[in-house]
Amino acid sequence: MKGMRNASLHFVPLFKHKAYCHVELSETCPNFYIKTWPLTSYPVQTGFQSFGPQHLIPQGWAFNPSVLSPAQSGFQTFVSQIKKSYIWNKKPSPMTLYPQIPTFLSRHKSAALCIVTGTDGSTPRKMGSKMLVAPDGTIEGTVGGGAIEKQVIDDALEAIRTQKPIKKFYHLEEDLGMECGGSVEVYIEPIGRRPALYIFGAGHVGRALAGFARQVGFEITLLDFRAISFTEEEKANYRFIHGDYFETMDMLDFDENSYIAIMSPTHEHDFELLARMGKKPFAYLGMIGSKRKVAKARERLLSEKNYTQEEIDAVDMPMGLPMAAETPEEIAISILGKMIDVRNKKLNA
Repeated sequence: MKGMRNASLHFVPLFKHKAYCHVELSETCPNFYIKTWPLTSYPVQTGFQSFGPQHLIPQGWAFNPSVLSPAQSGFQTFVSQIKKSYIWNKKPSPMTLYPQIPTFLSRHKSAALCIVTGTDGSTPRKMGSKMLVAPDGTIEGTVGGGAIEKQVIDDALEAIRTQKPIKKFYHLEEDLGMECGGSVEVYIEPIGRRPALYIFGAGHVGRALAGFARQVGFEITLLDFRAISFTEEEKANYRFIHGDYFETMDMLDFDENSYIAIMSPTHEHDFELLARMGKKPFAYLGMIGSKRKVAKARERLLSEKNYTQEEIDAVDMPMGLPMAAETPEEIAISILGKMIDVRNKKLNA
């Protein structure tokens, strides 16, 4: 706006040494106004009380009304008056959130990183502001508080669920009822979480698959009722659940990002596992086997387990890419190739 001057001030009030505030002062001749909000708490206070017809201060922050006298002085003098009333701290940098990501992920396992990538008009935070959101809604940092932050958190939780990055554009007044009146663009990216790969059967192919899959970003869980010896490296890299398949599967969390590979030592175990897994949410479900074994499994799913043809077709069997694989390692590579194909198509959909 023509004739507007701005000053952005970061400080700690004398009476609140532990909570940062951000103050923006603007002059639209001949009027002045002041906006403040805490940077480290959520939910942000959105109520306002007035210290004069042109000055709005969020409730809970006891400013000295005598300081707020821009109508009696020039803009720069008004800024100087505010400065004299507070202990100053270095302006927080949006980059300071990055070092906190490892600690945040260690507590919450996965998260979404939200970055303000663009603003237009009056907005609570500026481009580069960042916030981390955990699956339970816990946050670190801020993108502005109030209604905008609540909506970004909701969108971040959806990004965590789908594991897809998104870009959102918010009109603060039209979409969220915020008086700021500007608009904000936020990029939201899920981070930290690796797709879960559950391998039923820790035999030659299962262990080969686990070794390769870990190298391309999968979180590995091997399940088997047999007593299997693992190397120290395998113990460090994989989760192994020993016991009955149908009892231990209750220890697993299945969702739209789960990858399931069935390769137990018996055909009957494979079929029963397939019958149960096929009704759970998954990104990929496959069963190892010959064409004859797969044909019988399809017939039994239709006749015995009330499966639809669509549900059966969603299963990759015989699993893996069509290739002349013979060794356990070659078979594992063909299976992993199909999983990578599914994962990348899902991310790019």
